[in-house]
Amino acid sequence: MKREWPENVFKIMKFVRRDILRLIQNYLNKEINFDRFNSLMLSPLESLINDYNSSQFEARDPEVLMLFSILIKKIGDYLAPSLLPIVNGLCDSTILMI
Repeated sequence: MKREWPENVFKIMKFVRRDILRLIQNYLNKEINFDRFNSLMLSPLESLINDYNSSQFEARDPEVLMLFSILIKKIGDYLAPSLLPIVNGLCDSTILMI
């Protein structure tokens, strides 16, 4: 039996997701030592790129782009080995939207 979700549940989930992305952005803007962040958060953020690519245009959050923009500005040197997949993963799918 397939479970039906009310439409407002998806809106609420999208708002929660957007708030979490903003919270991470605020953390990155204030953080100075990124060792702990790099060890705990970089792997989940990589899955965020895959989710962004696979979602429909309407479901993509611009906060994902803002988050990676801040991330690249703050710890770009550390991200150098994985910068190409990040840029390709975000830019290719965003250009298709435009």
